[in-house]
Amino acid sequence: MRQRGSGSWELRVYLGVDRDTGTRRYATRTVHGSARHARQALNEFAADVARGPRVGARATVEVVLRAWFAAASPNWAPSTVRQVESVLRRHLLPSLGGVSVLDLRAADVDAFYADLRVRGLSPGTVRRIHGVLHSALAQAQRWQWIVNNPAAHTSPPRHAPNEIRPPTPADVALLIAKATASDPSLGVYVRLAACTGARRSQLLALRWKDIDLARARISFTRALVEGLHGPVLAPTKTHVAPRRRVTERNDVSSPKPPDHHLQHINTQIGVSSRPAAARWASEHASDRVTEAATTAHASAGCHRTRRHWRPTSKVV
Repeated sequence: MRQRGSGSWELRVYLGVDRDTGTRRYATRTVHGSARHARQALNEFAADVARGPRVGARATVEVVLRAWFAAASPNWAPSTVRQVESVLRRHLLPSLGGVSVLDLRAADVDAFYADLRVRGLSPGTVRRIHGVLHSALAQAQRWQWIVNNPAAHTSPPRHAPNEIRPPTPADVALLIAKATASDPSLGVYVRLAACTGARRSQLLALRWKDIDLARARISFTRALVEGLHGPVLAPTKTHVAPRRRVTERNDVSSPKPPDHHLQHINTQIGVSSRPAAARWASEHASDRVTEAATTAHASAGCHRTRRHWRPTSKVV
C-alpha cells in the first residue's frame, strides 16, 4: 500500500509470476480516504484475490463481450447498439474473441491497437474500439470474473478533434443553389441544416407539427437514427426539445423556400404530414443522405462540412 496523494492510496496484491514473461504480477486498486480506511480496503482486496475469480473467468473474451452487450444494450439508443455491434463484429471478436479473459494482458491489447493503426484505422476509431473493450472488461471486473481490467492499463492513440470550418456565406448560397437544382427537396434539407445547425438525424425526423411558420420556429423533439434493422425514431441525445428560430439575411442569392415552397414540393410528392426535406431524407438511408450532401458540396466546389452545422444566423 502506498500513498499517491492527499487521501489517495494505491493497493497492490501479489498474484504470482507470469508464466510467459517471468515477471511478477500484481493486482492494483486505488481507494480514497484515511490510512485506516485504506488498510481495511487492502485486507478486503487481498481476500477477494485469495478467493479467486468466479466460474465466468474461465470464459473467453468473446463470452465476456457478448454477456456485457446483452446486459447493457437494452439501455442504449438504437444508434449506439448498432455502432457497438459493428465494433464487436468487425474488430474485437475476430481479433480477441478466442483469448481466455484470464490470459488477456495490457500488452496484448496495446499490440491489437497498434495492428489496427497499421491497417489504416484512425486514432479516433481505435479509441472508440478501446472504449467498448474497456467497458466490457470493467463489467467483467464488477462481476468478479477478473481481478484487473487490462484495458485500463493500455495506451490507446491520442485523438485530436477535427477542426470545424463553417462554410462562408458565398459557399452556403452556392451549395443551396446546386442542391436545389439537383433535387428541390435536397435543397430544402440543406437550407434547413444551414439555418438551424441541427444534426442530420434531427432534420430527418421533422414533422409538420414541429414547425411554427408564423413564429419562424422549429422544434427538434426526436431523431431518425440507424438501428440494427433499419432507421428508427429515438429521443434526442439530451432528451430536451430545443426550439430554434430560423433567420436568413437578404444577401443570400439562392431561391428562398418559404412555407408555400415547402408545401409545393410536398404536394408534388403527395405527402402532407411531413416537410419535404424530411420526406426526401427518410426515403434514403442516412449514409445516402451524406452521399447526396457530399455530391452537392463537390458540385459547388465547397469543402465538406461536418454532419451538423452551426446555426447560419452567423453565416448567411
